[in-house]
Amino acid sequence: MDHPKPAFQIDGELLKLWNDAQASFLASVATDRTVKPGAEYEPRPEEWLKAFKDRKHDQSNKFLAACTKVGSHLHVIQTFVRVTGFAVSAAASANPVASPASVVVNAFVWLFNSFAKVSSDYDKIEEFFGAISKMFWNLSSISNHLERLADSYALHQCIVEFLICCLSICKLASEQVHDKIKKWVRQLNGNDKLDGEIAKLAAAHKQLRDCISTESLKATLDVRSDMSKIVSSNDRSERTVILEWLSPLDFSKVDDELAKRVSTTVVAGRWLLESELFRQWRDGNVDRLWYVGKPGAGKSVLASIIVKHLEQQAPDISGKPSTLGDILVARLYLSYKSKFDMLDLLGSVLRQFQRGNDIHPEILNKYQEYQGNCNDKSQRPSLDELIMLLSKCTMNKTVYIVVDAMDEFSYNDREPLIKHLQGFKDDAKILVTSRDLNHLGMLQKGFEADKIEAHDEDMDEYIQRCIERCPNRKCLEEYCDQIMSQVKKKSGRMFLIVRLHMDALADVEVEAEVEQVLQKLPDTIDGSYENTMDRIHNRGGLRRIRVESTLAWVAYAQRPLSIHELQHALAISGSPGGIEKKYLRQKDEIISDCCGLLVQDLDGIVRYVHYSAQDYFYRIRAERFPNFDRQITIACARYLSISETQQLVKTQTWRKPSLRSAKEPGEYPFLKYAGQHLHTHHRRVQTSTGVQEGEDTDLVEVIRDFVTTENKQRNAKKRPWTLLQPLHVAVFLGSAQLVSSLIVEDGAVVNALDPYHKSPLDVAIKSGLDDVASILIGHGAKVDLSRKKGHVILLSILTDH
Repeated sequence: MDHPKPAFQIDGELLKLWNDAQASFLASVATDRTVKPGAEYEPRPEEWLKAFKDRKHDQSNKFLAACTKVGSHLHVIQTFVRVTGFAVSAAASANPVASPASVVVNAFVWLFNSFAKVSSDYDKIEEFFGAISKMFWNLSSISNHLERLADSYALHQCIVEFLICCLSICKLASEQVHDKIKKWVRQLNGNDKLDGEIAKLAAAHKQLRDCISTESLKATLDVRSDMSKIVSSNDRSERTVILEWLSPLDFSKVDDELAKRVSTTVVAGRWLLESELFRQWRDGNVDRLWYVGKPGAGKSVLASIIVKHLEQQAPDISGKPSTLGDILVARLYLSYKSKFDMLDLLGSVLRQFQRGNDIHPEILNKYQEYQGNCNDKSQRPSLDELIMLLSKCTMNKTVYIVVDAMDEFSYNDREPLIKHLQGFKDDAKILVTSRDLNHLGMLQKGFEADKIEAHDEDMDEYIQRCIERCPNRKCLEEYCDQIMSQVKKKSGRMFLIVRLHMDALADVEVEAEVEQVLQKLPDTIDGSYENTMDRIHNRGGLRRIRVESTLAWVAYAQRPLSIHELQHALAISGSPGGIEKKYLRQKDEIISDCCGLLVQDLDGIVRYVHYSAQDYFYRIRAERFPNFDRQITIACARYLSISETQQLVKTQTWRKPSLRSAKEPGEYPFLKYAGQHLHTHHRRVQTSTGVQEGEDTDLVEVIRDFVTTENKQRNAKKRPWTLLQPLHVAVFLGSAQLVSSLIVEDGAVVNALDPYHKSPLDVAIKSGLDDVASILIGHGAKVDLSRKKGHVILLSILTDH
């Protein structure tokens, strides 16, 4: 059989080192042992081990099982020496019959025989060979680099020295086949000479592993000398470009935001970090850990504490010799607020593993490949490629991944995410947090589970800080112990409730109110929200109206609003005319007035403080803020009319106002929302209130002003996309009264076509507005009976009449 050519050939000093080591080893072994040529290609090494029966080995099932297990470890060693096999000239070799790779494999086979001669503790023998094969396995990435590193003397030297250490161990063990070695096999330590040789092997292993990374990176950077040509011409570094190519997700900002909630003392989260189960996950043999907790228990904050702890403690984890580069930490903060893509999440993990200023060579290669071969330079790695890159980047590393709020991730994507995180590295240490939901049981298979709840230590620290920072500090300090006791008692072990309770106490103005507030503190999350709303309502005056209006906007909005959008929405609701600066409330004030119920995200979006608050307000919005869709409808219509008019005056040529980048009052940040969702809110007014449209004259007048103002502006600037007629707009909004008025009083053409060749009836039918369609048909609109919907409309009219 033809075998592959050697990876490289040694001579000079390296050749002398190898020949001396090989000669010393061969001289030490029994004279009846003959080196088996081609041992690195032996297909079934376990059968070779079993063949030692002639040496009077125990042929029990334990021995045969040991042969099978050790044989699998030998297979790993064979694979490595085949890939890295180097050549020496036959004339210069100490053993011209066998290659260096064959000698190494023979040495380990004989070592097994030596151990088995003096000990029947086969589990310990298999453990020893397992540790050795793991070293070889951890170096398997060398196969990806040998061809382009063929001229690297440093790499060749490391390979030769590593294999020389292997021969030294086998030589020493063969020389000491007596009681000392028997005792050493039983404990796998205790023999100074053998322990010393194994330490040398570990050092040679690390040196080779580091050499692979260093030499490969050098070679990659040499190949990529012209990479600067394909990087964006802006001022971002190439490293940033590549990281964003992997994933746009950067969770460091979330870390910073969560850190603001954490005490700067060492108390925060200490109880968890010192728990036995967490230590077993961090340092021991627990690879999967799942923490569950109630809503608002502080799971996300504790997750951020864990991440910070791992990054700070990385050099000292498990007490083993290590450098920061050997430890990789990644976090994923999932949320109901955002729809994360699987590729973005896995790419983010890979992105976080690129520490310091370096990028792993495999990533550089893949990036270069995409830039060179793909027409679309923005195309990103596929799922399989990400898994492959994760596997290669984490080789020889200890990996920690913290996944927060798994219950807030897309239901169908939870199981695939866990499988992908577990798949690229079997021993990756994964920690997950979530609510305690029944269906998560299947996902938790293979995980150790524990409970997260607000801890006394952390609550005491937080309450103390709140008291110290309270404007009415003197009122609270006298009741400090009582406050701590009652707030913790009523917290339900949920940190969110603690925060709401402390917000309630911050409102007290005299000492006598402290006891009253403490007595009324609720002990449920909904009760805490209800208590907060009662406090807001009892304030009275304009402040109460402003806060309730803010909460109502967030509750009824079709999508989350940015703080700039909310500013303008509140301003147009409160101003008699246009958007003037004096009506714009301060952004911080909008959030702070709401007693901790709202927060502004890092992306500027206003959201409820917790998903449980969102659920609560969705349930109670009709009771707390009745008919608020009407107010939103009026605000949207007025904003569209006013802002469009102002924009036409300000611009010399017609253009659509900037919608995406609107941050200042003059840029109309609420314009996009108003244009997209006016019809939704108006239609809900028609169906959710008991007031007939004709009776709500204010609403009808605002809609009429919007429709007719829009028409005047469109006629002033003839642009094809603006040629919608008032009747089409009124139909789309679902305003039956205005549709009748435009036809009867204004003479609107009932069968007029818009720029998309749609009639008002087409718009009504497509929007499901049967009442409006009936009005149009009653005024002569043509019905297309070639469509099923046309027959439905006619049947509906006949039924009504």
